[in-house]
Amino acid sequence: MIKGESGLSCIADSCFDEINLEEIDSLLLPGCMDVMSLMDEERLFEFLKKVTTKEKVIASISSSPFLLAKAGILRWKKYTVGMTEEDKEKVGVF
Repeated sequence: MIKGESGLSCIADSCFDEINLEEIDSLLLPGCMDVMSLMDEERLFEFLKKVTTKEKVIASISSSPFLLAKAGILRWKKYTVGMTEEDKEKVGVF
């Protein structure tokens, strides 16, 4: 269980390895206060690369476009992200 500052809790239904990509048509990535804590989560980035196809829609808000950039998905795409220009330059994935 993950508990945020607002007191909102979230329990995952599945792990990356358990998701059948044929059963999903879209993915929503919410923002979070400490997106940089996911910087080394290679399983997450590999999963995002697998989801990226013409048949799938990925929505990403707030700071979570960082995850798409880190996975290499935002190349040649327009995007907005809830990060300062300094932070974007510092992480080096945009």
